Amino acid sequence: MQGTVYNGIAVIGYNRPEYFKPTLESIARNPESQQWPVFIFLDGIYGTAQKQQEEIALKHIPNATIIRRNQKLGCGRNIIDAKRHMFDKEGFDRVWVFEDDLVITDNYCTFIGKLLDWSLENYDNVGMVQGWGYGQPDEISSILYQIEPTFDNLWGYCQTRKCWDNVKNYLYEYRKFFLDCDYSKKDNKGIQKWMVEFLASGLKNPRSFSKECHQQALVDHYSDRFWKYPAPGQDGVTLFSLRAEGYVRLRPTVRRAKNIGAVGLHMRKEHFIELGFDKHEIYESCEDINPNFYYIKE
Repeated sequence: MQGTVYNGIAVIGYNRPEYFKPTLESIARNPESQQWPVFIFLDGIYGTAQKQQEEIALKHIPNATIIRRNQKLGCGRNIIDAKRHMFDKEGFDRVWVFEDDLVITDNYCTFIGKLLDWSLENYDNVGMVQGWGYGQPDEISSILYQIEPTFDNLWGYCQTRKCWDNVKNYLYEYRKFFLDCDYSKKDNKGIQKWMVEFLASGLKNPRSFSKECHQQALVDHYSDRFWKYPAPGQDGVTLFSLRAEGYVRLRPTVRRAKNIGAVGLHMRKEHFIELGFDKHEIYESCEDINPNFYYIKE
């Protein structure tokens, strides 16, 4: 990468200090959290949970900026507005986005930053990278730096401003027309209809890519399960907007983060166990500061 890149970290929280604490502790062990601007967006009316989270954040990252919502925006608006703040107001070139239930390795920010550097040097349609994923082979030693495209949950990702500028209007329109309500009561069928109509019309802003990162196999795989009946939440609309603009999101085959949120807006403990999240392990190594990535086509 040429020139100075302005990096920032955004942490999204609500009222789960029991998850927020290990999440913040893991982020704080990353040197970048003490060197870069860190913004923590706490949703909900200010009370005991928000106060606890503020204390946790400032204990581990003393220079963090706390953004209090002082109302319940809901998950979708809180995340969209956090990225609006980071990119449109603060002007970051890259933003690391963490929700309050993801524990990361001590070198996660370095690893993901280098993955993004490598991606941008080799391809021109990579908009996001992350270190979390569902699957992980039993034998990992030979594939520690194998990289693949993903449609997995958006957890612990880094997004470029270029990508954000090209997809943000989808998110802003979604927020304007569908999120002026309790997030759990949004018009899911109306959102799905809106999303499918955009996809049916093709790329909204078609662009040619000279060095494309392959994703057709994943697009085909998800055609029935996702693209015809898209998930109406903020994550789903983000995935849709990336697809609509031709962007790929990459992840290592071997995960560097694990989700700990067994109970939440979109998760029940039974489902958490069913998905195997309770058994997830993460690979941690000082070698991640000098990775040798290679891309595998699905």
